[in-house]
Amino acid sequence: MRTRSFAARWWLSAIAVVAIGGLLAPAAAGAAEEQPPYPHGKFQEDCSICHDAAAWLPAKPKPAFDHAARGFPLLGAHSSAACRSCHATLDFSTTETVCVGCHLDPHESELGTDCERCHKPPASFVDRSQMVLAHRTTRFPLVGSHRVTDCEACHPVVAQGKLRYVNTPVDCESCHLQDYLDAVNPDHEAAAFPRDCALCHNTVVWTSAKFDHAATAFPLTGAHLGLDCQLCHASGYTGTPTNCDACHLADYQATTDPNHVSAGFPLDCTLCHTTTAWAGATFNHSTTAFPLTGAHLGLDCQLCHASGYTGTPTNCDACHLTDFQATTDPSHASAGFPLDCTGCHTTTAWLPSSWNHNTTGFPLTGAHVAVNCQLCHASGYPGTPTNCDACHLADYQGTTDPNHVSGGFPLDCTLCHTTPAWARATFNHSTTAFPLTGAHLGLDCQLCHASGYTGTPTNCDACHLTDFQATTDPSHASAGFPLDCTGCHTTTAWLPSSWNHNATGFPLTGAHVAVNCQLCHATSYPGTPTNCDACHLADYQATTNPNHVAAGLPLDCTFCHTTTAWTPAQTDHSTTGFPLTGAHLSLTCLDCHSGGFTGTPSACSGCHTDDYLATTDPDHAAASFSLSCELCHTTSTWSNARFTQHDPLYFPIYTGKHAAAWSSCADCHTNPSNYAAFSCIDGCHVHGDQADMTGKHQSVPGFVYTSDACYFCHPRGVR
Repeated sequence: MRTRSFAARWWLSAIAVVAIGGLLAPAAAGAAEEQPPYPHGKFQEDCSICHDAAAWLPAKPKPAFDHAARGFPLLGAHSSAACRSCHATLDFSTTETVCVGCHLDPHESELGTDCERCHKPPASFVDRSQMVLAHRTTRFPLVGSHRVTDCEACHPVVAQGKLRYVNTPVDCESCHLQDYLDAVNPDHEAAAFPRDCALCHNTVVWTSAKFDHAATAFPLTGAHLGLDCQLCHASGYTGTPTNCDACHLADYQATTDPNHVSAGFPLDCTLCHTTTAWAGATFNHSTTAFPLTGAHLGLDCQLCHASGYTGTPTNCDACHLTDFQATTDPSHASAGFPLDCTGCHTTTAWLPSSWNHNTTGFPLTGAHVAVNCQLCHASGYPGTPTNCDACHLADYQGTTDPNHVSGGFPLDCTLCHTTPAWARATFNHSTTAFPLTGAHLGLDCQLCHASGYTGTPTNCDACHLTDFQATTDPSHASAGFPLDCTGCHTTTAWLPSSWNHNATGFPLTGAHVAVNCQLCHATSYPGTPTNCDACHLADYQATTNPNHVAAGLPLDCTFCHTTTAWTPAQTDHSTTGFPLTGAHLSLTCLDCHSGGFTGTPSACSGCHTDDYLATTDPDHAAASFSLSCELCHTTSTWSNARFTQHDPLYFPIYTGKHAAAWSSCADCHTNPSNYAAFSCIDGCHVHGDQADMTGKHQSVPGFVYTSDACYFCHPRGVR
């Protein structure tokens, strides 16, 4: 109030200075009693920040007055503008802060109302560099000569003082069509040049246009670089062919050394010629399916291409059939040698020839390397069998130690024999489905293969059924033990035997480890149940604290008990769909499971409906509050409920200016039976009378003095 009195005194002093001398003292005294209203509205600062005791006007803000701290820094032309140019009235609270509040929009909102998108202080309003920068955000950034071009050149005047900015075309011809039509060197229109000027011109300088042919499907190289464009583009620049004969057909037809036409040369000149020099043509045979190597390199082309250059065969006998038929050491024809010479001959020298058997499906190793070819290929070379008995059947039939025929040995010799040496045959049992380990390694083969080597069974009882039936400690047969001995026995030693229960679907843990097998397997071992009540039903039925039967507890003991110790029992509620937290932790099970443990509801209303109905501050039922208690309450404490969804969904009451401005819901929700209704005016924001608030909202279209209207304009509680 001291500041307001100081302002009032200075205001009266100003009146006194301009008053005509001779006013009566009583009149002056009367004026002193009538203090005018504070002129600057809500802006209440020390008057000395802007006014001086020597002269009330003009007001001169001092450095202590920081305009930026009031939310509007003075930059550029704003820093030298007279206060009155923005503050049309002395009530500073009515001063506009948006650009269009002071500046007439010459663009008529076509570019929006945010002038700072293009005009950024401290630059002046017409600073061109700012507009060039702003153009970067459009689909046509200004570069080169476009940076200094008048705006009107591209943005035509559509009305008095108004340019068109929206939907301005960005294609070259929209501005340069006349340049295109006027061009005579070359004549763009006659030559049907594309209208995209950027293909040859740049924005820096219009002249010295250059077309980058490398950007097309036909880059210019060699002699093509110096040609006049019209030589290839005589018919225009669109659809110009790129095939060689389009320009060089006459050269092709006139060539006689060799004669390209009669020889059937392809029309693709690039196969032999380059753009660097037409003469000195060479053909790179490596680019074909038949690269030339060895003696083929020095041959005359006509030897192979006598019938032309298209469809020339690449198979050896096309040229060397006579050589094949004339060869007698050995006779290739009578021996049925294949016609592919590359199997034995090379292009380096026809002789000596060699055959690399490793390239076939039967590489030669060991003693096979030195064998005469005719021993295996007596009937010819195609279709020679690769199975062992094709050559070694007599060896197989003549072997008596052991007798291969009576023993039913397989005919595949590689199972026991190798190519380096026939004798000292060994069989690697690890390559079969039954590797030999432990005591099996030293057994005589006939013990298991008495009936032959094909189809020998691998199940334990095929050899050990007598041992199984004779065992009495325990009796395997009467106990119904499985016939698979590997469950308890190993090949290392028959005794001692052991059973690894962990390999089953029921690993033994805790007290189960020391239990006698017969307690669970009294009936037999196959099909033994693994459910808890199969052994513990009597314990379940006898338990009274709590009574498991009466309470309907599940028969799965693992929910509360462990194999380590039967007591104390405890259930881990976090493994259910309802983890216990807060005050729920200290409840007894029957508080929630009085009706049994199956189908227990997890909704709040399952236990708290009475609390809901009994609550009167506020009345939950009358206000139709949700039955989901967790929206306001926590399990830690029932009191101090807090509607956490109020801030993100509705009006913020836990943050901002309203965080500590209320004590109960009823402060704003004055109708206890309808929480959709609220009041801003009745309890907190009286704001004087309706006439006063109407006066302050004169600039708000359609203002009405209701709480709904307050919320419509202030949905987040901020002015």
